[in-house]
Amino acid sequence: TPALSLFKNFPTTFGNWQDFHEVFQAYQMKTYQHFSKRTSTSVTVRNNQIKRAALRLKRQGKKQRKKEQFLPEEWGQYSKTLVCTHGQPYHSRGKGRWKHGKVRGTECSARVNARVKATLDDSWVLRVKVSGSHNHDLNEHVWEEYSGNRTVTDAGLQQDVEVLRKAGATA
Repeated sequence: TPALSLFKNFPTTFGNWQDFHEVFQAYQMKTYQHFSKRTSTSVTVRNNQIKRAALRLKRQGKKQRKKEQFLPEEWGQYSKTLVCTHGQPYHSRGKGRWKHGKVRGTECSARVNARVKATLDDSWVLRVKVSGSHNHDLNEHVWEEYSGNRTVTDAGLQQDVEVLRKAGATA
């Protein structure tokens, strides 16, 4: 499938969220794919959903298929859905006076879902699923146009810019 080819050689299992985010960030940079968080569910919310579902079945007199399994609180987040930046809802803020050839909102369907899952040996891992496909170019030129990639992170350079700004420099 197209989604799997975009994530060729990307791991599908991680031991924690930090490892996932580090590998995912590096992978985005290497492949010029830019994703942002669309939704997330905390472990607390998910555990409450599991409790409510079990109570609902009990009230209805139905048996559960399997015993409810609560997620460890130390994971913090149960799931996150990351959507291509071109797939985020786009709302024009202009009045239509200017024609823009490049608009980020292309309704791209590429998405990544990561969630905490129990393994057969009762340990917990982060499983990653990829779906959809990009309907736009993925290249260095497009990547460099994303504002987050143009941000200066060097503290010394930021200080120099602040000094210049205070002195009245504008360009």
